[in-house]
Amino acid sequence: MHPTPCPLRLATDNTRDEATLRLERWLRDVARGEERALRAVIAATRDRLMSEAVRLLKSAECAEEVLQDTWLRVWNAAGGFDPRVSRPMTWLLRIVQNRAIDVLRSQRRQREARVDFDDALAACMPDASPGPEAQLCEALRRRELQRSLAALSREQRQAMQLMLLRGYSHPEIAACCRVPESTARTWVRRGLMRLQADVGLRLAA
Repeated sequence: MHPTPCPLRLATDNTRDEATLRLERWLRDVARGEERALRAVIAATRDRLMSEAVRLLKSAECAEEVLQDTWLRVWNAAGGFDPRVSRPMTWLLRIVQNRAIDVLRSQRRQREARVDFDDALAACMPDASPGPEAQLCEALRRRELQRSLAALSREQRQAMQLMLLRGYSHPEIAACCRVPESTARTWVRRGLMRLQADVGLRLAA
């Protein structure tokens, strides 16, 4: 013998009306300051209102903030709900939508403000890129420097490259080359003298 299947419970107009009446009653209680009624409203409508907020804002985090503002609005303004004007869910959705629109407008203003600030900052900053003449001078200077480095001894060239290209100090050059610091200082001093004569660099040993 097969078990008799349970009949499906279809949502009817009466069911929807009962849900609407419950929301209306809870909102009246919220208007009288009953926190338990507010918790009932939240439990009954949170999923629907959250879905609407996420749809508008495309962000669960922003939607959660909007929902918190909505509950505060409901707590403070439930007395303004009129069941003769709209259904309670419609009234709640309108609060969510209005708050979401405020958030979107605020986000747009912040983006525009950032763009304006970035443009103003860029306008105030001097152009750091060298001009054609400066680039030519720099290229000639580098070529002269490479030629002068090539003329140094191997030890002097290594010491100068460590100092000029890597910013090494005398102790760091000595450690890298495994020589006494006095020797490293001598290499640097002699290398600088040669470079100053060839390129006109003004560096202090």
